[in-house]
Amino acid sequence: MKAAVVSQPGAVPDCTDFADPQAEEGRLLVRPVAVGVHPIVRALAAGAHYGSADGWPMILGLDCVAETREGTLVYTGGTRAPYGTMAELASVPAARATALPAGADPAVIAGALNPGLSTWVPLQHLAGRAQDALVLITGATGGAGRRARPWLPGDARLGHRRGRVRTLPDRSGGPGLGSGSLRRTERRHDLSPLAGA
Repeated sequence: MKAAVVSQPGAVPDCTDFADPQAEEGRLLVRPVAVGVHPIVRALAAGAHYGSADGWPMILGLDCVAETREGTLVYTGGTRAPYGTMAELASVPAARATALPAGADPAVIAGALNPGLSTWVPLQHLAGRAQDALVLITGATGGAGRRARPWLPGDARLGHRRGRVRTLPDRSGGPGLGSGSLRRTERRHDLSPLAGA
């Protein structure tokens, strides 16, 4: 099969031949149709992430929207190194294949779900532990940060529009932490509604 293969840490990916993944019990062979190139994918390919495999060459990609043998579009991931999702075929756990709703755009799902989950999972974890929590969103212009605000309770979003959110002064002197990058609400918000999301 053809795949986006990185031959060594930091190398430019090459579209080349790679051995097909094998069908195994509990796994599906799927055909990826859209793959997100998230920051973690780039870090893994550079060998700069703690999860980087020691084995090279490797196929890029952690998750994707793929087509099953039956023609169903699913969001999935969970390939085993050296395999990734940026290939003609991927072997993924059957339990991690979630069918897309009718009319969903595969490219939007592949690009948005990983950063969306990066936001939702911590908020979900926090919601189960604290009813009254202060949420600090840093990097709110990135994919994950932009997705955090809609998931806060309604009064937190309204607070921003009504001036109840204030900017914390930048005391770091570091790049990227200007006065508009750190915000907090003047009061804490009940996150328990997220526990049922």
